Amino acid sequence: MPNAANPRPAPQLLKTRLLGGAAVCALSLALTAQGAGAATAPSLVIPPTPASGNYTAKPSPNGGAPDFNQISKSSIKVGSLTFVTSSEEITLNAPRTILDWTLNSNTFINSYQQLNFIFHNRSDIVVNRFSGGPVNISGVINGYVGSSSSGVIGGNIWFLDPNGLSFGSDGRSYTNSKIGGAQIRAGGVLAAAANFASDDAFLAGTFIGSNATPLKFNNGAGTVTLPIDSWTTASITTDGMLALVGSQISTAGGGWNQPARLKSNYGSVLLGVANAFGLTLKTFGAGDLDLLSFQIDTPSKLTAAQAGSSYAININGDVNAANILIATASLTHMGVNLNGKLIATSASGANGVIDLRTDATVAATTAAIITADKLTFNA
Repeated sequence: MPNAANPRPAPQLLKTRLLGGAAVCALSLALTAQGAGAATAPSLVIPPTPASGNYTAKPSPNGGAPDFNQISKSSIKVGSLTFVTSSEEITLNAPRTILDWTLNSNTFINSYQQLNFIFHNRSDIVVNRFSGGPVNISGVINGYVGSSSSGVIGGNIWFLDPNGLSFGSDGRSYTNSKIGGAQIRAGGVLAAAANFASDDAFLAGTFIGSNATPLKFNNGAGTVTLPIDSWTTASITTDGMLALVGSQISTAGGGWNQPARLKSNYGSVLLGVANAFGLTLKTFGAGDLDLLSFQIDTPSKLTAAQAGSSYAININGDVNAANILIATASLTHMGVNLNGKLIATSASGANGVIDLRTDATVAATTAAIITADKLTFNA
């Protein structure tokens, strides 16, 4: 399996040579001489671009720019709608990389698309950052270590959009076929309706380790949801940290009698509500990243009228992890509604910890199932 000791070779540089004036003159005469055949136009090779849009990359100083590979691209018609179908890979060549996306629409990876991120190490992070409006993520996104053919899941995929993130279907009505929602599998996932306070702080990586400095986020005005949609069964699965942070969090999705699922096999799930926050991470196990600390710097400014709910967090799907942290702070003291399954099971097989920290009330319906060795409230 590829690892840090065997990095992928750097791409070869293409060298060009300019023709001198005499050579240019000779070439011109040869093309215009009587009886000479017509000049053949040089072929123009246009590199493929991602189906969802384009990105600019900002890798950490000790790495290089990512490589994009389009495996396939076509289209499919469902009823009166036509979708672009594609399978794509982005190979990361740095421990941390920011991809600033300019999308063709408000959807990043539709229900018929797959995007694989290829990492060198399990602790590497790629940030997909959006702006301009809430972004919907509907397709399949995987993180692999070494290559997609290795089948080794790993690496950390982050999503940032201050305006909000939604993991579901494409938000349209389908009548001819069942459309699955977002399916994300990686070593770790962070979805935050916020932005970095400093790109350089992220690229430096000083937020990882026992003596870490919190990585700061701000402008958290949007929401993060797995929305209710009769066509959607969304799931996010990790080995390490799985975190959703925004002004409001909803895991209400799940169509066809299948609930939305958030699952960390060995790490922590964080559901946080804040306008500005900071976090630190740690490495564990095979080199995955997990949550070390989470702090709320300023509360969410979202009101119940704006949210359409009196709750800052609505949990209607399944949440399964070694440990679960639910932390909220809002100016209007919006509460937490538990209506799904929360199961904390540590890697050793024993039940883990569910930690609730909120400035408001916690409501649990009769449908809620909570399983943990320890349940703490504002401890």
